[in-house]
Amino acid sequence: MSVPNGRRAPKKLSAETKWEVFLQITAGEISQADAARKWGVDVSTIIGIRRTVKDAAIAALPVPLLGRTARAPLQPDSPPCAGSEPTRCGAEHRRRHWAGRHPTTPR
Repeated sequence: MSVPNGRRAPKKLSAETKWEVFLQITAGEISQADAARKWGVDVSTIIGIRRTVKDAAIAALPVPLLGRTARAPLQPDSPPCAGSEPTRCGAEHRRRHWAGRHPTTPR
């Protein structure tokens, strides 16, 4: 397959072949230069295959969530103190309202 300027047309590898090349190189069964000779491609093609697989694998990993996780929202039909005795509900409200402030300190 020669073209008029003396260069060969680039060889196209299937996705399965590229995956096989990647696995063999990663497992250490074959070097990049040997893989390029075996499949009749340039070493830069082998390097591109490895780079593409690495980028795709990194993109497929889940993105870690930064910060705190959100709390479950309250149910719309239940107030914050539903089911507790009234004195505890009042104490809970006071605790939340005055958190970090002394009760005698003006706002």
